[in-house]
Amino acid sequence: MVYIATWGDPLGWSMAEYNSDNGKIKCWTTLSISEGRSIIIVFYSAIFAKPREGNVLYSFCDEAKKALIKANERVNKGDDIRDVVRDYIYDLLKCLDKCNKSVSDVEIIPIPNLGKVSGVSFNKITSEAMRGLLYAELYKRLKGENEIVLDITHGINYLTAITLNVLQQLSALLGAKLRVINAVPISQTEFEIETVAKFNKDSFNLQDLENTDVINSIKLNAPLPLIYLCRRNRKNFEIPEIKFIKEDIKSQGILFSLKDKRVLGELKESVILSRIVEDYICDKINTYDDPFKVESLHEITELFERFYSISKPLIINELNNITNKKKSGMVYEILEQPKEDCNSMMKSIDQTRRNFIAHGGLLKEFTYYDHKMNRIYYKIDDECYGNVLNKILGFDIYGLIERG
Repeated sequence: MVYIATWGDPLGWSMAEYNSDNGKIKCWTTLSISEGRSIIIVFYSAIFAKPREGNVLYSFCDEAKKALIKANERVNKGDDIRDVVRDYIYDLLKCLDKCNKSVSDVEIIPIPNLGKVSGVSFNKITSEAMRGLLYAELYKRLKGENEIVLDITHGINYLTAITLNVLQQLSALLGAKLRVINAVPISQTEFEIETVAKFNKDSFNLQDLENTDVINSIKLNAPLPLIYLCRRNRKNFEIPEIKFIKEDIKSQGILFSLKDKRVLGELKESVILSRIVEDYICDKINTYDDPFKVESLHEITELFERFYSISKPLIINELNNITNKKKSGMVYEILEQPKEDCNSMMKSIDQTRRNFIAHGGLLKEFTYYDHKMNRIYYKIDDECYGNVLNKILGFDIYGLIERG
């Protein structure tokens, strides 16, 4: 399980008692209820907070005072604001020594905010860019997790809503349970940690994603093209780098401008989610030494089920039809069916594409079964059929296939 919290300005938080399943904790933050790995998502604007009076973190923890001074000095010196914000929050976490339970294994994700806060603004940043950055940052950290807990107690403005939206999508893709918790007051200084929402979405919607070769292969219900593509593309997913340049504008306060505006294109929701889905799918497929093995193909069908519930039974049925004959050859030979004329397939390409989907991408004219090795793959002995396959898929796969 991984614990995620959205934070606003911690300097004004007071000590309180939090009752959870893990017992009673006295602290200035609910972070202390976390039992495992924790992630804090915080706005860049956190370092521009003002000193606070009263019985709050800024007053009772000297480390908080030092952290704020150091962060502002670093920003004025021109240090990268993302690094400054991350280090600032880590410095504030030293104040956890005021609590009766320490926390380790915490990661910080700083996010640029919209609008102008404390006279500071970030030029060209949109809500879509924020979501894109969160998708990238969280996906890298959540791969392999089966349960996510989002704590919205300290959330501020739209950060909580955006984070919840992103986690709903990612949990659906990763097949992880998502639970939302909040500290509910039972007195002025005592709170009960309550689960306020649960999400366990069975499928991920590909509808609005950029139609890349991998995404298109999933939509076409075709595991073999996915295997060819993923074996060719073994690049690791990288988070788009977002850098700001600080500009002092006397009449308008402080403006941070993007160093390279092209990054906004990479952070478009349709683009970043397509890249994430590609990485997730190919990461799974590339764990197989030989994904063309029939037993591997059976397991790979479970990936399709994450997107379309009907996909798995269609592909499994086709695999069984091919392998039950227990002999090698092109599928039209194994099933003792006539081979459809290539030119006719091309002329009625829309109908051919529908047949392709219905048969799990294993059309008899270019699918080969090696019974001895128990492998299924594409085999093209006529360039015309290769052109038909390219036309169905919308990209050139002919060059990736072993030619017969």
